[in-house]
Amino acid sequence: MTISALAAAEDPYVLPMPTPDSLVVLPQWIRPGNVHPNSRYEDLVWFLAPLIDNPSTSLFKIHWTKCPEPLRGQVKLSAWTMINGQLRPTYLRTRGVRALSRTSAPDMRRVDLAGSLAGEARHHRPR
Repeated sequence: MTISALAAAEDPYVLPMPTPDSLVVLPQWIRPGNVHPNSRYEDLVWFLAPLIDNPSTSLFKIHWTKCPEPLRGQVKLSAWTMINGQLRPTYLRTRGVRALSRTSAPDMRRVDLAGSLAGEARHHRPR
């Protein structure tokens, strides 16, 4: 077992590295009864609906085709970590009473927008 695997096994705040077949939303974040489809890490569209329990809320997706190919792997890993990770309570205590340990699906939509903007900036840069 590698050091990082040992660290992940002993520390619930350390996530294992995702594989192409990893679920986008890990099972511990999906409430029982939520029947929305869960995407795989390798998919070019990630459905964030498994994070949403409110039927009146829009069901968000992240479209990775909008993110430039050279950046896609790094941005996908960051987004997956934001979806499945959780901040340590010791860190949250230093951030004040409004600090959250996890983010919401609408917040994750900004990742999609950031990827689009990065693609636009790359496309329109002066030569």
